[in-house]
Amino acid sequence: FVFEANTLQALPAGLRAAAFPCAFQLLKAGGALLLVARARDASEPAEGPPWPLTREELVPPAGYLAESVSEIQVSTHPPDRRWRILYRRPA
Repeated sequence: FVFEANTLQALPAGLRAAAFPCAFQLLKAGGALLLVARARDASEPAEGPPWPLTREELVPPAGYLAESVSEIQVSTHPPDRRWRILYRRPA
């Protein structure tokens, strides 16, 4: 089990794109990765740091599954949305 919370969103886009797949390399067969990060729609500006992430930025690498995807509202003033995604490496 790997838990990733708020680290990816602190990285600039180029580093984030390279780092994201590395987290999956830590998983054994049947292992899970739980990711929590600030959320934004692709149409919203990417202001940061931290940079809220789009769902498109969080598509798992080939061979891994996004088992559940939730967008949760943490607060309303100011608006704060988070992704909670459980990924799995097949057994």
